[in-house]
Amino acid sequence: MRTISIPTTQNIELEYPIATPGDRIFAYLIDVLIQGGYLFGINYALGGAQLSTGATILITMPAFLYSLVTEVAFGGQTIGKKLRKMRVIRQDGSAPAFTDYFLRWVFGLLDTLGTWGLLAFITTSMNKRGQRVGDMIAGTTVVKLELVTHFDDTIFRDLDENYVPTFTEVQLLSDKDLAILQEVLEAGNRANNPEIIDRLARKIKDVTGVKSNLNNYQFLELVLKDYNYLYGKG
Repeated sequence: MRTISIPTTQNIELEYPIATPGDRIFAYLIDVLIQGGYLFGINYALGGAQLSTGATILITMPAFLYSLVTEVAFGGQTIGKKLRKMRVIRQDGSAPAFTDYFLRWVFGLLDTLGTWGLLAFITTSMNKRGQRVGDMIAGTTVVKLELVTHFDDTIFRDLDENYVPTFTEVQLLSDKDLAILQEVLEAGNRANNPEIIDRLARKIKDVTGVKSNLNNYQFLELVLKDYNYLYGKG
């Protein structure tokens, strides 16, 4: 499963799965049905009446601009994407600007409509960020709104309501310090490398002045819990 990490204001990276080509095709088909339904309804209401070129363009414009207007209005979601729980985001995790949506829409005429979706399918399948041509140019991608990162994967810890912090000195650390601590702690565990955990524990003790007889892993977990207690409820 391809994923993308999105940083939060607390310097915590949350991981979301990138929408698969199948996800995007289903969302696209829903949107096509909505556009087709609109055009069919208009044609039925007109009863086959002949219209001028200008009137025809005006009436069909909502269907033509559908994906651009809905993504701008709904923060990166067409109705199809909303039903499939997907959203357009920038590669850095921020919300796209109007120009980003516009570029996706313009080049969507090429890689989706212009090639019957074949170019979009090929590029999203081969690109590690699941990007079609319009996404590559706009610097965007489409993610599923399903967190891969679990609560326990962040610096935050589930605490008992009667929890009492042990090391108030953790106030000398920043969110970024704790994010690094979490990352290194996980890397040390995955690699079964106690040395890196020992070095991290010494560094935390040097910065905070804390003295502890706990083993280094327990000490670092306690630091995370204390930090969460002091700052996670604000």
